[in-house]
Amino acid sequence: MYHVIVKKFIAEIEDEHGMKGKNFYYHLMLPFPPYIGLSLSTSGWFCSEILSVNWEQNEHSGQEYFTCSVAAEEPYKHDGHDYNFNYLCNSALDSFWELYDKKARNRINKITIKPI
Repeated sequence: MYHVIVKKFIAEIEDEHGMKGKNFYYHLMLPFPPYIGLSLSTSGWFCSEILSVNWEQNEHSGQEYFTCSVAAEEPYKHDGHDYNFNYLCNSALDSFWELYDKKARNRINKITIKPI
């Protein structure tokens, strides 16, 4: 089994430094390494095709896991509905994605240090 951290970015605005927004993640375990093009789902959670895969290994802590990225989301309007930044973030949280912040990184460090 492999620890897998899937990440996605939701854009809010673009300025001279690039896109600003929030990162989200989902942790799962797979019996095989993830690969580009793979779509994943669990009970209630889904991700689009994986665009990149990276193996993370820390010899000092013993952490070993994959990080994967999926396509970023940007606010849009469709059929009279405004899918703004807040809507997209709330939708991600409702779909079991978690905010990727300092607390999340600490949680991931604790989870991925334990061998499966």
